[in-house]
Amino acid sequence: MAKLTFLGAAGCVTGSKYLVEAAGKKLLVDCGLFQGTNELKDRNWKPLPVDPKAIDYAMLTHAHLDHTGWLPVLVRDGYRGPVFANPATIELTEILLKDSAHLQEEETEHAKKKKYSRYAEPRSLYTPDDIEPVLKQLKTMPRSGGFDIGPEFHVASFDAGHILGSSSLELTLREGGKKTVVVFSGDIGRYGQPILKEPTTPSSNADLLICESTYGDREHQDGNPEELLAQVVNRVVKRGGSIVIPAFAIGRTQTFMYYLRRLEDQQRIPRIPVYVDSP
Repeated sequence: MAKLTFLGAAGCVTGSKYLVEAAGKKLLVDCGLFQGTNELKDRNWKPLPVDPKAIDYAMLTHAHLDHTGWLPVLVRDGYRGPVFANPATIELTEILLKDSAHLQEEETEHAKKKKYSRYAEPRSLYTPDDIEPVLKQLKTMPRSGGFDIGPEFHVASFDAGHILGSSSLELTLREGGKKTVVVFSGDIGRYGQPILKEPTTPSSNADLLICESTYGDREHQDGNPEELLAQVVNRVVKRGGSIVIPAFAIGRTQTFMYYLRRLEDQQRIPRIPVYVDSP
């Protein structure tokens, strides 16, 4: 009988890991870091309830660390199978994992120097040396359309409009002549965004839908983001000030840069120096 086990992103919005079992095979959908409070981050050090060596396949919805950032631990602990993802997700995953390992080492050294860690001997969850084995296991799957991971699992990808490469995955489980369809939403983006394609709804009637919800029932404010940004820039430039914009390094920063350049090209704001301070 097919089985689904939540190994993360249940009761919180990070650490996405879903173990799917069918016909004696195990597939891990996403392999993310827990992020946020110390209690959540401590979960990253706990072993999975299933031996990584017993997992046959893995696949990714997108590259953000709460969906990919635990891969180095999974591989270090013995997972040797493929990690399927589309080409854009593979490219971003390499960048993010290397960055994550570098930042962890940096933070560990800083904690040792400043002696603020909760632990007598602070250490990184993983290091840059743990990244290369993961990259060797990343395998390309189609950006759209169907793909057989194995006789037990067929997956179809649909654009999620969240970051480059982000997809909702429609997984068909085959076991004993029976088919069960499970859709994993990943993170779904907004409609009408620049650069990214619109989110696409999976085509079939799923037997089960796993939908991640970061913002719950909160609604985005109405308004034209370009016009709002233009007003802020012109107001601050007029008084000779500077603008500091906290933004995630992937996705939102890219969108801000896009809007700023377009506003400059349209001569709706003056050309001003823009600095991206990112690891």
